[in-house]
Amino acid sequence: MVRLLDLIMPVEPTWDAFRPDLGVLNQFAVAFRYPGESAQKSIAAQALKICKALRSEVRTALLP
Repeated sequence: MVRLLDLIMPVEPTWDAFRPDLGVLNQFAVAFRYPGESAQKSIAAQALKICKALRSEVRTALLP
């Protein structure tokens, strides 16, 4: 996710504020994708909160 942010920075420089949160999400990229691993509820709730905030920001930027 951080690498994608680096690519979009010239277009949306304000999104750099999400850099620390995207670093948090990176741990979920593979570890919890497959059966056998799970996250604690509090960690999953934090990840969901980050995703919702980022989604809202992206939608605002993309919608006319």
